[in-house]
This record gives sequence, structure tokens and C-alpha cells, in this order.
Amino acid sequence: MSIEGLLEEQLSLKSHIPVPKWLQRSHRRTAERRNGIRVQNRTRLTKRENFQQILKRLNNLEGRSMKAAGRIKAG
Repeated sequence: MSIEGLLEEQLSLKSHIPVPKWLQRSHRRTAERRNGIRVQNRTRLTKRENFQQILKRLNNLEGRSMKAAGRIKAG
């Protein structure tokens, strides 16, 4: 068997490893609810989501300053 074949086999095996329940966001939420922590008014973001929000905010700011400078026509 070639090295590529072996690598492919490894990768295909790896993709079937399930994510443990306590790592899944939905389960974390239910666990918190079960422990009496109210989740409705408390949005817990993963690092990635947090990063995306920061990016979104930056893009908004950039757009606004461009509008103010008159480079883009204000929508």
C-alpha cells in the first residue's frame, strides 16, 4: 500500500471520531440549565464566533469611516 493510501485511511478514520457530548455547545447549554444557570440572557460564544463578531464590528467601522470620508456613497 502506498503512503498516500495509508494517509487517506488515517484521515478517514479520524473524521469518524465523535465529538464528546460535554464539548458540544448544545449540551453545554443544557448542562448549564440543569445546574440552574439561566441561559436565556447569557450568550456564551465560542472563540471562533467571538472572532467573527469582532471582524464584523471592524468591517462596520471601516465602512462608516469611508462613508464619512465620502469615498463610498452612503447607502
